[in-house]
Amino acid sequence: MVEYMDTENTGGSYGKDGISFEQLVLKQIDRIAAFANTELRGGYWQKKSIPISGTLITTEEYIPDSREVYSRSVIHLHNILLFRFDKEMKDYSEKHFSSIESMDSRDDDKKNEWFLDCMHLFQQLSLFLGRINYMKTSGYTDMGG
Repeated sequence: MVEYMDTENTGGSYGKDGISFEQLVLKQIDRIAAFANTELRGGYWQKKSIPISGTLITTEEYIPDSREVYSRSVIHLHNILLFRFDKEMKDYSEKHFSSIESMDSRDDDKKNEWFLDCMHLFQQLSLFLGRINYMKTSGYTDMGG
């Protein structure tokens, strides 16, 4: 488990990983970007045959629904930033976030709808971070031209 402390109030990092709150947020954004850059598809079972002492043993491994992984990562970013929300983001969260629920028992069409809701939530979180100039205050530097 990663522990963090708001460095704006403490002036340093915290926990065994020495991660600041700002680094935690940027790390979560990086995870979301990595998930968004993969094929977004439903979960499935993958069968594998493994030779053991001349006999083929078949095992099954569940490959997670990447839409769900992405969506849960966005929800986690929402929860990390919740205490810093401005009025606009609080209003959005109160109006829309209650409808973004777990999709454990939903059919595939509902999973797609949930995923799209989470994509919109991520867009709103990005706009919020822009409004508060988060990238400047977090020490992020633009590497582009």
